[in-house]
Amino acid sequence: MSLISSLIFPVPPPTYTLHSFPKELLWIPYGLDYSSCRTGDCIPAIFLQCTNARYLVLYLHSNGEDVGLCYQFAQGLRMVLEVHVLLVEYPGYGICPGHCSEETLFAAARTAFHFVCEVLRCPAEDVIIFGRSLGASLAIRLASTVTCHGLILVAPFLSLVEAVQGFVGGLANVLVHDTFSNRNYVRKVKVPMLVIHGLKDRLIPCSHGQGIFDLCPHDKKLLVTPKTMGHNTDLLSHADLLIRPMLRFFSLPDYNFDELHVPPQAFDKRLCLQYHNLMELVRDDRPLLQPLGDQEPCGVSDGPTGPQCLTRHPPGSNGDVDNLDTNADYTVRNRGSGQVMMPRAFVGSGSDAADDSVGESVSTTVASSAPSTAKPSANGEADTEEDASPPGLEILDIDGSISRFLVMEHDVV
Repeated sequence: MSLISSLIFPVPPPTYTLHSFPKELLWIPYGLDYSSCRTGDCIPAIFLQCTNARYLVLYLHSNGEDVGLCYQFAQGLRMVLEVHVLLVEYPGYGICPGHCSEETLFAAARTAFHFVCEVLRCPAEDVIIFGRSLGASLAIRLASTVTCHGLILVAPFLSLVEAVQGFVGGLANVLVHDTFSNRNYVRKVKVPMLVIHGLKDRLIPCSHGQGIFDLCPHDKKLLVTPKTMGHNTDLLSHADLLIRPMLRFFSLPDYNFDELHVPPQAFDKRLCLQYHNLMELVRDDRPLLQPLGDQEPCGVSDGPTGPQCLTRHPPGSNGDVDNLDTNADYTVRNRGSGQVMMPRAFVGSGSDAADDSVGESVSTTVASSAPSTAKPSANGEADTEEDASPPGLEILDIDGSISRFLVMEHDVV
């Protein structure tokens, strides 16, 4: 980006990612066809819906912010005015691919308007185009080519050359040429227009707003010049700056019970170029595993119900299968039937337990009838040494082989 472009488009660092604003951040294809659009050929936008609202505000932000910085302002508009709000991102801003120029920014604004009318199926007469500073230039040009409910301009300028002349004089014609010439487009605007320009604006004098107002040929227009408003004043900080003029100029709020049609594909993050860049970074950092199906090598060992994988895909958890109404120490789910088997020690002991366990895959806890031996401890108490299986061994006894061995050993003794 050249020095002049960096002055005209002071792009801030992105304030959001493709994972921000769930169910609100969407992607708009330049061709409005999700089935044929390619990755990176989409414009990110934030769509804030308002239940049963009639009007939709298409907001075009200034050159020093992205849609992430406009999010709270859009929320305020939706809450106070009860309107839908669509925040449109510019190429080169936020996570939108591309470079900044008058034509690329206008292409994004025009695409967003057609998206509202053709994809969301919002009538053009219910769309209010709203632009601030540089966004006001895009709004004027867009309103000169389409029909909509109205146009709102905040701190507009007659042309970029005239705006820069206030700082560099005659060099303006050499530096910025004839770009963003709003005085030419505003003459073609045929919709109601509301202009708001603060008297304390030191970046773009209020005379520019007055000039835009005078050049508009439409009969219904209003110029508001708040005395305490600067170029970057919060428009929601006082009702007289924006809210009251909008309520006076437009019929807000109004209602429509037909829901807007938002296609599910609009929220597909794979349309974002950064999604694929992130995946490539992950691949370079650590190769992703690709399942090979039956051809994939995998170490196995024979288990009670067939081979059990040792390296990956372990048996899934069946949840907490403990029966809290019994006195069982352990419970084991039979892998074949999904049945819960109770410890055999609480059903029967001795030879009965040994007979019942033959030919059945159960978990058996052995209660030995042999006397236990005790060793005196240092403090005079006796430590009991158990003959049964080690603690925790019973839960590993899937096929009952350990229990049968211990029972047979006990019978021999």
